[in-house]
Amino acid sequence: FTTTTAALLLPALASAHFSLSHPPSRGANSKTQATKPCGGVGPSANRTPFPLDGSGQITFEAGHDEAETYVKIAIGIEDPKEEDFKIVLKDTFNQIGLGEFCWESLDVEGVSQAELKKVKNGTIATIQVVQGGHGDGGLYNCADVILVDNA
Repeated sequence: FTTTTAALLLPALASAHFSLSHPPSRGANSKTQATKPCGGVGPSANRTPFPLDGSGQITFEAGHDEAETYVKIAIGIEDPKEEDFKIVLKDTFNQIGLGEFCWESLDVEGVSQAELKKVKNGTIATIQVVQGGHGDGGLYNCADVILVDNA
């Protein structure tokens, strides 16, 4: 391990907040990742099928060794604002360690009765993953999905 190697790694470590692997992220920009609601990245033209039956999963790569992470969803809105993410899919989780983290069995149907009336096969949605508690303020990543009966 040389000084040159260490110098080359510093920019990568400094910008390695977190990335959303599945469903695929809208994109990530380390300079704007603290921008609500989706890290400064606009909606994707391609939406990933996401199951309504409770078998949905979210995978992310942690760039900080500790963070408080939670997942919300906005349903039926093409380009949601922060206030549209009212439904919590995963309560705050204290992520400790680097590497890949995966939540399985995220049940979109487990929403309130009022929201459930809006959810059916083919409904568009945006999943928001938020991390906080590591000195950078909140960090945001979103995935645009289409809710389906069989994914």
